[in-house]
Amino acid sequence: MAENKTAIITGDITRAITTVLEKLAARHQEPPGRSSLQAGIYDFVRFEYKRGNIEVYTSDDDFSDADWEHPGTPIDTLTEEEVNGLLPFLNDQLHAALAPYNSHHLLDFKFTIRGRFRLDTGKLTVIVLNEVNEDKKKLLLNNISQYLEKKIVDGTYPTKDIDTFFLAPHLLDSALSGTPDTQRVTAIFNKILQLNQQNKETQAQHRYYIIYALKQWADRYIFPLFYNIDKGDWMQVTYTLKDVSQRPVATGDQLDLLIYAAILIIRYGASFERSTGLQFIEKAQELGSKSAAKILQYGSDSFEPAEMSLTNDEVVCKANDVLGFVSINIKKESVNAYAQALDFINHLFSKGFPGSYEIRLKAKAKNYLPVKSLGKSQTHCFFANALQYPELFPQLAQYVALTVKPYEWYTDVDAEQCCKPGTYAALGLALVDRAWFPLLEKYFENVDDEHQQVQYYFAVQLIKQYGIGPDIIPVLVTCLLHAPDHAPIRELKDIETKENLETLIRCIQSLEIHDAAHVAFFIWGSKEKLAAAARKKGELQPCLNEIMGVVNKRVGG
Repeated sequence: MAENKTAIITGDITRAITTVLEKLAARHQEPPGRSSLQAGIYDFVRFEYKRGNIEVYTSDDDFSDADWEHPGTPIDTLTEEEVNGLLPFLNDQLHAALAPYNSHHLLDFKFTIRGRFRLDTGKLTVIVLNEVNEDKKKLLLNNISQYLEKKIVDGTYPTKDIDTFFLAPHLLDSALSGTPDTQRVTAIFNKILQLNQQNKETQAQHRYYIIYALKQWADRYIFPLFYNIDKGDWMQVTYTLKDVSQRPVATGDQLDLLIYAAILIIRYGASFERSTGLQFIEKAQELGSKSAAKILQYGSDSFEPAEMSLTNDEVVCKANDVLGFVSINIKKESVNAYAQALDFINHLFSKGFPGSYEIRLKAKAKNYLPVKSLGKSQTHCFFANALQYPELFPQLAQYVALTVKPYEWYTDVDAEQCCKPGTYAALGLALVDRAWFPLLEKYFENVDDEHQQVQYYFAVQLIKQYGIGPDIIPVLVTCLLHAPDHAPIRELKDIETKENLETLIRCIQSLEIHDAAHVAFFIWGSKEKLAAAARKKGELQPCLNEIMGVVNKRVGG
């Protein structure tokens, strides 16, 4: 490349990066002060260069917008050889551009600049600069050491989640802490979770930061060592194991930490993350972990062996928390067999069994709830069978209380039949006796119409079971509030009595306008049809006018 061309390109890119750093420094004039474990604010910048135009990003997200665009000197498309030739000069200039921030709080102890150049043959991505500030690193290591000694090792009080946000990736960062010592790192993580166990929400936030750091560690430090990684369309990632000659032998520490991460993801991550946890274990097995193969067969060591299996003359139960299933073989159809199976399941969930799971059932009885759109899965069958025995109702109610959580699902149904753990028991108990309506309303607090639709069809069955009266309307309104607005429910036409409408008014008058209108939709179909009904003469007109007022947020008729 001609000398002047090199100078133009390196100068344009350096000015673009320098401008962004100046803007960021002006934005962050004061040190963050959130945690002694934060050495700086930014550790990464990337740019894209195309024929003189430069876009600079502070995010590694391919879908993010550029923080700044720099219209540089127009240059013809580059070749890979030309890019490689200018990199040493660019590195020198960027190194000098970072010098003013060596003691500034803006940059972290390590800072990376990555570039993507548009070539005549495609794109070329390169690490342009990768620096470690030894002074900041030394100070940070000292702060980490003091924090661990005072707050974790000798700690007896809850810790701040913001500290865990920074600490977790620090412990896994080879540039800072060297190769992670799995026993030490996991002991620290476990102690953090123990110190914060009194507040479940806070503990969950700490755990989230730990899991996120572990996933980042696997993606950055483990998988690239052993696999060729191809990111296809829609961010689909394919991992192909490298040839033996191209990859090192995985260490026990690496594999054990990968498995530790997997178990945390499977037990505590959202249901959609389960596949990530399973992938970690499968990768550990592929890389030579014997314990990974054992875990896939028997589950993790998070439970005692006696908690994972039960065998007698009436029932055989086995569970695998990693694969997310409980197998139940009812050898003798009886209340005692189902009671033992429910005790087995409830105990597992009281000890933290993954919320999203399925039951693999072998039984002669084949009962199902009379609710349209409930898939006839083996999980459904088990609970419908258990509902045949009134003696088991308290155990079923306990199961609902243990399992109903946001973002968890039975894994043996999908699409319109998708439903949360606890669904079959909660709906079934409500169809058996009005006494279980409070449990049903508690269940609906964790249901939304975006992810689950069975409540729409349950409302229809509830009306068929009990008819429409003042005692049914409150729970019916709760159900409708969480139901998707497929179509009006014709079975609701019998609600138009004075007593029923007065009860409906009491149920919806404190709702937000869109919620009140949502309930009214299932009865009348539209505000226009409700208005038409309200114009009718007779004793119902005042009630219908009042409902119109609630739906339209106005007082009176």
